[in-house]
Amino acid sequence: MKILKKLLQYKGAEFINTTTGLKWDVKSFESYPHGYTSPKKGAFTVQRTMDKIYKEFDKGNHVIIDIRKLVPEHIGQLKKAIDEAGIADKIIWYP
Repeated sequence: MKILKKLLQYKGAEFINTTTGLKWDVKSFESYPHGYTSPKKGAFTVQRTMDKIYKEFDKGNHVIIDIRKLVPEHIGQLKKAIDEAGIADKIIWYP
């Protein structure tokens, strides 16, 4: 893949692959924002995360997932959901 070029803004995409024209949006998810462990208060859920990913697909974007604020258990759950949904080819994991 050719180096991604930073976009100012295009339907939420932050980068574009100048070879393929694919647009990529970076999404960062957090397991326990502000220390909250309850999903009702914003803690990680697979469903909420997948909904956000699908919203990017609806805009024509692929997704770069920043996993630095996710615990290993949640990363595993998310990877499993993405594999089962058959959308792994539209995802880049960072780092």
